Order: sequence, then structure tokens, then C-alpha cells
Amino acid sequence: LRMNIRSGFLACALLGSMTAGAADQAATTGSGYAPAVFCDTQHTRDCQAAVTPQQVLERFKKGNRRFASGHGTHRNFTQQVKDTAAGQYPLASVLSCIDSRVPAEIVFDQGIGDLFSLRVAGPVVNGDFLGSLEFAAKVIGVKSIVVMGHNHCGAVVGAIDDVKLGNLTAVLKHFDPAIAASRSELRLMPNICDSRVSGGSASPGESFSASM
Repeated sequence: LRMNIRSGFLACALLGSMTAGAADQAATTGSGYAPAVFCDTQHTRDCQAAVTPQQVLERFKKGNRRFASGHGTHRNFTQQVKDTAAGQYPLASVLSCIDSRVPAEIVFDQGIGDLFSLRVAGPVVNGDFLGSLEFAAKVIGVKSIVVMGHNHCGAVVGAIDDVKLGNLTAVLKHFDPAIAASRSELRLMPNICDSRVSGGSASPGESFSASM
């Protein structure tokens, strides 16, 4: 199972993951933080401000490679809870599906305080989610908004099959415009999630694949 990750709002966009290299470790100079250096925990505004959206994107890619190889970062989550108790300064918002196999923090090898996670079947977006993303970007200061999908999604299949099931029916209706526009091509569409994460830069709306 692999996922397609879209950095969908690079105007406030950023992605990231903790590596063992010295370049990614926290470094303090006086009361401030060295620019372009990630903190062990996102516990201050300085930590959030010290890095760019592109650096966060590369951090996420590195984190996913560690996850896929079985060499995830060991973190003291209890300490991270204490460190972030006074405030939160996450690097990115991730909108993803509720599928139990694709938790963003684990897939990108992130810790407590690193991400704003919004999850819904699909995923689909309504005003509630847009308001939450605006809060994350304008108030909290995240630098990236990531829309993460995955293949073999039950919600997508249900929408295509026009499933009716209580409140889920209204959720699946969000897929109707895309289904109507592409129904004749669905069987011909290539699987865009078939390649592993590769290096390189991402621009607004560009996608990359994350390994599972």
C-alpha cells in the first residue's frame, strides 16, 4: 500500500521529519534558534520560524524513508507532552483519510507537536475543515498544508458505487463532481502511487509518493 501526498497550499506550506544527522538537530544560540535547524520538539515560535516550507517538505520525505525502511526515530513522547504543554507550534497541517493504515505522524515519522492532523473519509473537505486549516495557517502559523490520499480507499469505492449509508451518504456526495468528470477514464487512469519517494523539490500542487 502506497500513498500519494500532495503539498496543496505551499503559500503557507511546509513538510518535515527528524533525522539523526547533526544538520537536523536543535541548535541554540543565546535565546534564539539557528535558522534552518529543526528543534527536537516544536515547543516555541522560534522553532517554527527557523525553517522554510521546502525544508519541511524534505523533512517529511526523509521521515517517510525511515518509516518505510523500519528505522523510525525513537522519541520520548512523555517528555514531548510536557514540552508542548504551554503551547503548540506545528510545522504543517495534514488532511488525510480516516483509514487506520495511514496515520500521518507515523507514516512521516513525526512526533507530538509536529503536525495538525485532520482526518475524514476520502478525504473530502467542507467548510468545517477549511476553517480548521485557516486557523492552523493564520493563527498557529503552520507553513504547509498537505492533502494526503491513499490507494484502495473504501470511501472512494463507495462513492463510485453510489453507496447509501446514513450520514456517510452526504460525505460521499462530495466525490460526485470528480466521478462525473472522470467516469469514462477511471479504468484507464495510471496508478500515481506506484513510485517511492524520490528527492527533488516540490512546487504548489505538486505531488510525491510516500512508501508504506
